[in-house]
Amino acid sequence: LTDEQIGAVLTYHVVSGANVTADQVTDGPVTTVQTEDITLGTTGGVTVTDVNGGVANVTATDIQGTNGVIHVIDGVLIPTL
Repeated sequence: LTDEQIGAVLTYHVVSGANVTADQVTDGPVTTVQTEDITLGTTGGVTVTDVNGGVANVTATDIQGTNGVIHVIDGVLIPTL
């Protein structure tokens, strides 16, 4: 991948201004810093679906950082490259 594509993948994993804990997650699209949406699902555990239909499961939640909360997923989300 080019440096630009790597940057797009990394910023596709970040939602700006969201300090959302696991109990506040709702179904539906969320816009990432990269500017494309990911879709959250809450049936049978929380999933994140990228624009290509790839699905990642949330495996750890509510890790509080200095500038937001982190939720760990078991895959890599790929934006439109």
